[in-house]
Order: sequence, then C-alpha cells, then structure tokens
Amino acid sequence: MKFTTYVPTTDNDERPFDADFLERVIEQLWRPFKGMTEEGFVKGRWTSSSGVVYRDLSRKISIECGRERLTEAIRAVKRLGRRLNQNEMYFEVDG
Repeated sequence: MKFTTYVPTTDNDERPFDADFLERVIEQLWRPFKGMTEEGFVKGRWTSSSGVVYRDLSRKISIECGRERLTEAIRAVKRLGRRLNQNEMYFEVDG
C-alpha cells in the first residue's frame, strides 16, 4: 500500500516552521518505513468545524509499506500532526 500525507510548512497562525525542526519531524515520519517520496509543494484550503478557513502550503509525502502496517502508518501521521500542533492531517491510502 501507499499512504500520502501533507506536511504543513507553517503553523495554524501561518508562521513558518523552523526548517531544521521540519526536517527532523519528516525524518521521524518516514524512517520506520525505510523510505519516502517527496512529491513537492501543494497548496490547499480547508474549513474547520468552527468555520475558520485555513490556507496551507504543504510538502506532499508518500510512503510505501505492507498493508499490515496500516495502523502504524495512521499512528505515525497522528504523531506528526501532534508535533506540528495541527487540528487536522490529510491521510490517503492507496492499494
């Protein structure tokens, strides 16, 4: 299977994350799976349940692993979201 997530480059107040910090967080995401593909920057918008519109510039990250690791992948993206203090994280599974 392949899972994809978007790693925001700014916090919820649109302040840029420190580049070294962001690299460490991404390293912690992919390292247990032994590899990743960074597909570039993507722009997006989403509306929270309270009606706040967020605009993001994110790094699109895809990781391939066995389907038996789905739960581990979900936990890894949730952990990433907590480290970045995100309200929501994009998570897509293919295969």
